[in-house]
Amino acid sequence: MKALPFIFSIEADGVAIARLEGEVGRDEMKVAMEACGRLVGRGIFEFVVDFSEVSHVDYRSLHSLVRFAQSVKKLGGEMKVCGLSPYIYAIFCATGAQEAFHYYEGIWPARASFGGVGMTEGARLSP
Repeated sequence: MKALPFIFSIEADGVAIARLEGEVGRDEMKVAMEACGRLVGRGIFEFVVDFSEVSHVDYRSLHSLVRFAQSVKKLGGEMKVCGLSPYIYAIFCATGAQEAFHYYEGIWPARASFGGVGMTEGARLSP
């Protein structure tokens, strides 16, 4: 069985971090978004998706990412994206997905943008 291409963590401030890895296709993105959906059921509405370890993303998979981000926004939450290489960002742009997200260089700035992490704590937690 193939390992899942993501690692989840729930931070002390309630932000869910999804660290994607390798090549992310439609099936992998679907599994990741289903996992995010289960977190919404547990009351988590703030998400950061880290693409810093992603070498390729299937452009067709971005539809489910955008759809989930829109759904969580309707519930008062938000999904932010970080760690995009120029190549991955170009794929987002080619599909129009770039309009759906706020982008950050790394996990710490994305987490901090939710307002729940203090500067001192964030400096320690920064990747």
